[in-house]
Amino acid sequence: MNKNLRKELKQFYEAPKPLHKRAFFREMPMRPLHTWYIFWMQVRYISKWEWALSMAFLGIALIMSRYFDILALSVMIAMMPVLAASTVSESMRSVTYGMKELEMSARFSLKSIVLARMVVLGAVNLCLAVVFSILMQGEVLTSILILLVPYLFTAYAGLWVIRKIPGTEGIYFCMGISAAVSLFLIYFSLKKHISMTQDEFRPFWLAAVFILFCMNWKQGKKMIQQMDGSF
Repeated sequence: MNKNLRKELKQFYEAPKPLHKRAFFREMPMRPLHTWYIFWMQVRYISKWEWALSMAFLGIALIMSRYFDILALSVMIAMMPVLAASTVSESMRSVTYGMKELEMSARFSLKSIVLARMVVLGAVNLCLAVVFSILMQGEVLTSILILLVPYLFTAYAGLWVIRKIPGTEGIYFCMGISAAVSLFLIYFSLKKHISMTQDEFRPFWLAAVFILFCMNWKQGKKMIQQMDGSF
């Protein structure tokens, strides 16, 4: 096709310029959005399987605390890495399944969406840790700290893996890490069940939670910054 014919066809099929485009957008009512709205939208967006997993773990904790109180702590500690891995994979679902461009075209940025999703899931899992600690009928604060250590460690490892290995492969590695940590914690908690719950170890658990929280904050910040690039 010669250049003249191509130019004529382009002019013939060219779409007309829209009239009064700016006036249309100025007159179109825009619903005001608040900060809490994005959190509510993410609650509705989070997969039903994620909520089902949380409810299943809550049911397991209720059964263990009532009928198997000796093994309850070991089982609840082993569940925390799985919760952490599911939180990381669910939070990064937009990137993992190729929805990055779609959500970047929304009124909220992709970084805001992912951050809101992580906050929602983290708050839910923190509530679960509190409930687990109350069910164990021991020192609640010490129990919460003990449960948060494997959760934060697995979350940090999962964020690091997904940042280095984006896509479904990173999710598989994250799940593998959580399974390995859970198996190790079951063995360790059965051996050290009594000693690690003593109040004299509370400063150690508190320091571990603080350090791991800072590590997660730094890793999450790197993850958010990487979203400006290519995954």
